[in-house]
Amino acid sequence: MKQPPKSSRQQEDLIYRKILILFLAAILLEAAFLALHRLYHFAGTFMIANYIVWTGKYVALAAVAAGIVWAAARWKKGGARHGVRLAFAGLLAFCAFVLIYFFYPNGAKYMSIAIPILVLLGLVYYIYPPEFLVSAVLGAIVLTFLFVYRQAAVHVNWMSVLYAVCTVLLLALILCAWLTFLLRKQGGMLRLGKKQLRVFPKETEYRMIFFSCGLCALSILASLFWLPLAFIAMFVIGAYLFVLAVYYTVKLM
Repeated sequence: MKQPPKSSRQQEDLIYRKILILFLAAILLEAAFLALHRLYHFAGTFMIANYIVWTGKYVALAAVAAGIVWAAARWKKGGARHGVRLAFAGLLAFCAFVLIYFFYPNGAKYMSIAIPILVLLGLVYYIYPPEFLVSAVLGAIVLTFLFVYRQAAVHVNWMSVLYAVCTVLLLALILCAWLTFLLRKQGGMLRLGKKQLRVFPKETEYRMIFFSCGLCALSILASLFWLPLAFIAMFVIGAYLFVLAVYYTVKLM
């Protein structure tokens, strides 16, 4: 059997190490969220859990600020990606703590359910083409919204919040389609001042991203028109992502 090139083997080893780190981080986060969920459900440890959530929000915001400063300081010298990663991690942590507080007392349990989904998205990021990653992220976000919408739509007090989130999601989908259109015109390159950053490879199938944006937007609008359509839309998006996964898996073989 012919040995692969050394550079290719090194690249595969790097991907494997990153996947192992991803799984390790997921295990630790899963244990932390489950422990926090247990703390919330006992009167003697409720205040400890509440203190952890409130403190965690400010620590996460500090990480976002530190990451932005780091990225800005290293922008011209190189190495800004480390600051961007820190800011992004802090933003995810802040959102997690906010959701835990918002969905009290089951917020930590919901986050423990979200961890496997994020792991799957991480595997898609490392293994599959970027157009599938964009479609998977959009589908996961809209599926989460539809799930929350079905649970909260029966409460009239939440309708204004749901409509606001719906508007933000629709605008985000429109922005995603517009940015994809610009990137397709520029061959997958994004211009940042004098620098050019390759976002998508030349062989990217942009039509998949456009179709995913349209399907997600149509699912949201249909659910707003009639609540029972939310469940059907969830099934359609889930089936669509499964078909995409099979399609791109076959292409990798």
